[in-house]
Amino acid sequence: MSKKVEIMVVGAQKCGTTSLHDILSNHPQLELPFLKELYFFTNSNQYANVDNFHQHYKFLDGKVAMNITPNNMCHPHAMQRIYDYNPQMKIVVMLREPTARCISQYKMRERTLKEKRSFKEVVYFELNDKNLGQPDCLSIVYRSMYDLQIQGILDVFPRNQVYFILFEDFVKDQQKSVNDLLAWCNLSSFSFEPVNSNESFYPKKTFIWRLLMKFPARYLRYIQTKLNVNIRQNLKDIYKKRGTPPVIDIETIHTLQEFFKKGIDETEKLTGLNLDVWRNMSFETRIKTPQK
Repeated sequence: MSKKVEIMVVGAQKCGTTSLHDILSNHPQLELPFLKELYFFTNSNQYANVDNFHQHYKFLDGKVAMNITPNNMCHPHAMQRIYDYNPQMKIVVMLREPTARCISQYKMRERTLKEKRSFKEVVYFELNDKNLGQPDCLSIVYRSMYDLQIQGILDVFPRNQVYFILFEDFVKDQQKSVNDLLAWCNLSSFSFEPVNSNESFYPKKTFIWRLLMKFPARYLRYIQTKLNVNIRQNLKDIYKKRGTPPVIDIETIHTLQEFFKKGIDETEKLTGLNLDVWRNMSFETRIKTPQK
């Protein structure tokens, strides 16, 4: 087998990539690192030395190395860097109804104390930003502007090396979605129990929670790697004090739906997918869709 990573799931964030990682980590022909997201191609300092990437792999005989890092999709240089690393890389993109994805990203940022503004304030600020449309991994709106990001992928990689998965299909039938992907990768199908690895939870913003959220992410990643523990899952299991989810108002939902209409049409053309499931999605479904 190659001594390089051969399959890369590049995004999008909040589209089921964590569940996909946890499912495929058990596939006998795949090797995935314990840490799902490796910020090698989005970090210029890391990218200077390929060992920073390869240290997470053993490149075992008979296994194909795979990585899942959603930030690669929204970063301005990641796709070209991935191509330079391995021009034969198989690129996988997971897509979710754009407004629902925005909501999920906002809830995550609010929960982890990275966002103090209301959902409405964030959305209208970004929609009025003259730089909207430029690569920005922190922008909840840009990360749902799939057509721009997909075009960036296809400007670098040939279409036959890019595979698209709809989050809505993945949630409905994980077995089919995963095994269709495996077939495209020329890997064997396998059976597994349904997974929901990143379901949202809303803790009360107590002093302890705020202290935990201030702990530098790079140290958490180091601890997870060394101890082979999922700190986030442990927090969910241990931290039982539940808070109230942030308000997601219907007016802002309708504004985003209108904004994303053209992008959905363009995404449909670029991917060849039928995206009517997005066009027909109800307000309730956008709010309640599982957070993955």
